Amino acid sequence: MKNYLLGFLVGFWLCGYGALAQGVRDNTQKAADPDIPSASISHLHDTPADVGPKGRITMHEVRVRRAAPLVWDDPVLLTGAADLGWTRLKMEDIELGTVNLYSIAGSLDMIFEGLYPWRFDGTLKAGLFSDLKEIDGDDTRIRGGVRAAYPLRPDVSVSAGAMYNEVFGDDQWYPVVGVTWVPAPEWEIRVRYPDPKVTYMPNNRWLAYLEAAPSGENWTLSYEDQEYGVRMESMRYGGGVECTVSGKLKVRVLGGLNTDRRFHVWKSSQTPLDSDAKDSMYVGLALIWR
Repeated sequence: MKNYLLGFLVGFWLCGYGALAQGVRDNTQKAADPDIPSASISHLHDTPADVGPKGRITMHEVRVRRAAPLVWDDPVLLTGAADLGWTRLKMEDIELGTVNLYSIAGSLDMIFEGLYPWRFDGTLKAGLFSDLKEIDGDDTRIRGGVRAAYPLRPDVSVSAGAMYNEVFGDDQWYPVVGVTWVPAPEWEIRVRYPDPKVTYMPNNRWLAYLEAAPSGENWTLSYEDQEYGVRMESMRYGGGVECTVSGKLKVRVLGGLNTDRRFHVWKSSQTPLDSDAKDSMYVGLALIWR
């Protein structure tokens, strides 16, 4: 509880001074003004899920992200970001019990629009993903990817690329390909593998969305003088609503269903846990300064 409160308070303070990275944009979106500072802090809770013959896992996650533009010179936008995360896994009737896992990472995101009408996006992220008790090379991860987009017409664009990250549990390469359609200024329909999404923004204050996306994470940790690996993977179907409450402060509420869940815990040649888990619900809250 102390870790959670400290993380939340520090993250809320950072909201006034950081910047939320804009990430990969679809062709119909405009780049945000880099002079506008922004930041985010989010909390996500997965309801308890039965796993294995008699185990049970509950997850809480807090993330703080801040970024700043490094280069804003047409046709290049380059941003740098810091991404901090804390995940608490409560594992009942499973060998490790309750563990606290952390991520401390930095990233670079670049958008290049010098070959109009093509647009290219790239990202590179590196950091530590462990319980931070004994740090070595196994705790580090390097992730990234590239994507290209081309407008077929003013309201339709196609994109394709490849990403290397943990969204499927293990760090691995996977394709990103799809079509984005903007039938009206307030609607955006993204039919893209692996994360389709529909967004509705009736005005500058409200935003709502529905999405489906894979969700995976992995860490290393020390337990009783031995090194373990922990991997989680699932598919999330849900949505959220975002509201501008005052000036640049926005609140986002989200929730949905976790399906196709799997938990994997291993040490050396032993595997204390490698099992499917029951479906569960997730709910979350985010504060965004943008």
